[in-house]
Amino acid sequence: MSGLVELLEEQRKVETDHAKALRPTMKAVSNRLASVLLESILHDSRKHAAFCRVLIDIESKLVPPETDVGDAIDTLQAVEEHIQAEAEMMKRLETMLKMPLDNRTRSVLNQMLSDERRHHEALKEIAGLLRQGATRFDEYLDLFEKYTYPGPDHGHRAHLF
Repeated sequence: MSGLVELLEEQRKVETDHAKALRPTMKAVSNRLASVLLESILHDSRKHAAFCRVLIDIESKLVPPETDVGDAIDTLQAVEEHIQAEAEMMKRLETMLKMPLDNRTRSVLNQMLSDERRHHEALKEIAGLLRQGATRFDEYLDLFEKYTYPGPDHGHRAHLF
């Protein structure tokens, strides 16, 4: 195993262990918004562990950095279904935001709408790559960088309640 692969494996384990350790705290918190924030961190740790797994597999040559064309077709169909679901979620959130709301509720709903819009755009771009027959890892790297980490605050402005 290369030094990078060993470090990635260590990082994957730390991320996984952190997510497991955070779960009881998340469930024990009585403040529902604090619990949801902890859950978001837990999900990010799981996501980071998955990123490490991808890099380990590629660096170790366990999987080719390409997608099978048959898998791409199946993926396209699923992605197109998710695009429709995201559109419905955005429409519902936009309807709610037209209602009279207190600032806290409006802030949370705006945050959700921002996330759904980002997800929707990412899915449309993934579908476009799949339609073009893009299968190489590098063809998806730009999307990864654009939609996964748009900034240190994940593209969101902090709102104080």
